[in-house]
Amino acid sequence: MRYLLMWCILFCSKIGYNQSNFFFRHDYDTVPQSWAIDVKYANGKIYEYGFNEKPGWSTAELHLGIFDSQGYLEKISKFDVSKDSTYYTPGLTGSLIVGRDSFIYGAGWQLTAQNKSQGELFKWTSNGELIKRTSFVNDSAIIFLYFEQSGDFFYAYGVMGDSFIAERSSNLLIKVDTDLNLIWSRTYEWDDIELSRGIFATADSGVIFASTSGKYLDWYGRVVQVDRNGDLVSDRPLPIGRGECYLLDYNPTDGSMLIMRYVNTPNPNSNLDDIWHLYIHKLDSSLNQTWTKYWIADGSFPTGRIYNNLRNALRLDDFYILCGDNAVGGWVICLAEDGSKLWEAEYMNLQGVALGIYPTFYYMTGIDTLPQKRGYVLSGSTSDTLDRQVAFIMSIDKNGCFSDDTCEAKQYVSITYFDASIKVQVFPNPIQDYVSIKVTNAQLNGAELIITDLLGRTVAKQTLLQELTTFSTQDWANGMYVWSLVEDGRLVRSGKLVKE
Repeated sequence: MRYLLMWCILFCSKIGYNQSNFFFRHDYDTVPQSWAIDVKYANGKIYEYGFNEKPGWSTAELHLGIFDSQGYLEKISKFDVSKDSTYYTPGLTGSLIVGRDSFIYGAGWQLTAQNKSQGELFKWTSNGELIKRTSFVNDSAIIFLYFEQSGDFFYAYGVMGDSFIAERSSNLLIKVDTDLNLIWSRTYEWDDIELSRGIFATADSGVIFASTSGKYLDWYGRVVQVDRNGDLVSDRPLPIGRGECYLLDYNPTDGSMLIMRYVNTPNPNSNLDDIWHLYIHKLDSSLNQTWTKYWIADGSFPTGRIYNNLRNALRLDDFYILCGDNAVGGWVICLAEDGSKLWEAEYMNLQGVALGIYPTFYYMTGIDTLPQKRGYVLSGSTSDTLDRQVAFIMSIDKNGCFSDDTCEAKQYVSITYFDASIKVQVFPNPIQDYVSIKVTNAQLNGAELIITDLLGRTVAKQTLLQELTTFSTQDWANGMYVWSLVEDGRLVRSGKLVKE
């Protein structure tokens, strides 16, 4: 299939801005060496949560960027490093929440001047004013990686331990109220090393989370559900094989979940680059596999397509949107409920950003929906022309494009649509003097629209040159006809027509 290349990305300058999609990167002087970790849309605003490293990579501070719905920056709130700390770092994706009370909540951690990690929770007004910060400290290091609202309370999920590399760690789950006051704290462990890997609310106001346990390169996953008191409801190893396991989505209605698993193995052709195996598993409530998708890459930069970095996901109606990155650029994939790939897009060489040491590499970390079915807002980071890391947000439409009405572009992105995404509209039907057939989301090479009568005789044929094809039917006899979309002898779609 051919690639459709989308049109130029627009800067978010007020002058001449007339498109609904946007790209904005933070100014280096405002947030130097910055990363955008998570993004949320609510109440007409876009909130982006990240951190900035000062020159020399010795200190880091948090930032909360506030944008209007068109991507124009309104305010940046920063939480500067204090004299007792060297780093303030947000959690992973899922660490920013717009609460039901419209306050903004964030989770992360602080590295103190004594080289000690402690968990941090933050609460801002919708205008970015910090009104509460709570630290969680004990004899072990604490890092909050995920944050979730369930019922009227919040759960911070992360790891606790003396070492997160080779010795021992536990999963740490705490519950707080809307003023960030501690209600209870629990630890869960099954092996020497526990890595927290995603959390979601359940129907009973508890949470379900995933953990990766075991030794390096010998990981295994499990999913654990606890009630509102932190007591175990279920604790189940994932029967999907070894590897790091991430909970990307959980559906409280039917108990189904989406799990990412990746495994790296030694590359026989390289002593430096592993072979990465990335799996996406759809599991039912009994952890039976509904479907599995699989990608592989040799990991070698810049030619290897590193598909191990799939960082976030959204579930909408009957499909999933997943975002991440590889050695080519930012990566967004749309999967149907049954696992069929609807479209896949790579975003690269964004205007005015790349040309650094790694000119096509983008961390694509956060994703959320935009109103009125405009599409999605994404957060990430890449290098600028002076090889400095810069945070950005960008939007795409519901089909992965930068424009709501076309995916015909000249540079910056490649989008591949798959057969499952092809839509065919036939109108009018029943027909009288003409019939129009509109084919969208198709990348068919020399495909034909063929109309036959019930005896199989061809009454009309047209090579697909554009989305809309119209046939005159004035000379057709009344009765039933069959239309077919055919590529190289392969039937792609078909349907019936009635001439009255």
